[in-house]
Amino acid sequence: MKILPNIIILFIGVIPSLIKAQIKNLRFFGLWLGAGPQVNILDFRSTLIIPTGLPDLTLNDGVQAFWPGLEPSQCNSVFQNVITNGDTVGEWSQLPFYCCNPGVGLSPKVRVYAEDRVTNTFALNENTLKWYNTYTITPGAAGDAAGQKIFTNSFEFDPNTIAADHTTFGEQYTSALMTIELQGNSNWTWGPVEWRDILLRANTTETSWSNPERRPGLQLQVLATCSLDFRELNYLLYCTNVLLVSNNSITVSSQGSISYASAKA
Repeated sequence: MKILPNIIILFIGVIPSLIKAQIKNLRFFGLWLGAGPQVNILDFRSTLIIPTGLPDLTLNDGVQAFWPGLEPSQCNSVFQNVITNGDTVGEWSQLPFYCCNPGVGLSPKVRVYAEDRVTNTFALNENTLKWYNTYTITPGAAGDAAGQKIFTNSFEFDPNTIAADHTTFGEQYTSALMTIELQGNSNWTWGPVEWRDILLRANTTETSWSNPERRPGLQLQVLATCSLDFRELNYLLYCTNVLLVSNNSITVSSQGSISYASAKA
């Protein structure tokens, strides 16, 4: 298995300005992965570890969320599996969602607990161009204590049947996102967010992907070990671990591994 020469990991700066204009004080802190605006993503898989910190003990501050998702090159929609504070104080829930014209939930939300493992898979049917969204929630100690059982759900998603904006018709997803989202007066108060076993498959044989780039705003810690493997005329990007925490400095190595120096935000 080859080591990825230059992993493409960018700080989020591409969420549509239209969406930002619709939501008060909308902020994103996270990562963007892809092989370029002309390269379609075929599969995106990751396991998200629910943090031990809880959301705000009030619903007045606004949305607190973190999620993996997919976005087209025009940055005018997002297909995402969101962990959000929702409408219950002190609880996280998993909610598949399409944003934002219209903004609509795609499946009923499911409560999750600290240290649950949520494995999300977005897989494209290359014949129909529809997506299969599958997620499995494996309980941690808190979930076990609450009587939670392993839960799996899946559904087929066709963005062309739900998007109210005709400009999104026929678009393919070219970016994979792992990000923290804040709205209104909410803050990132629940500690680190960790994704494991990240797999990205794209329809390209190009190995020279772009360099990491630092974006303005709150800095993040990123610990990632990634490799590139060629299979069936596509390249697979595999990362064992990505960790996002508040920080303010960055170090990038030459072997596809990215980390930040420890510092107080």
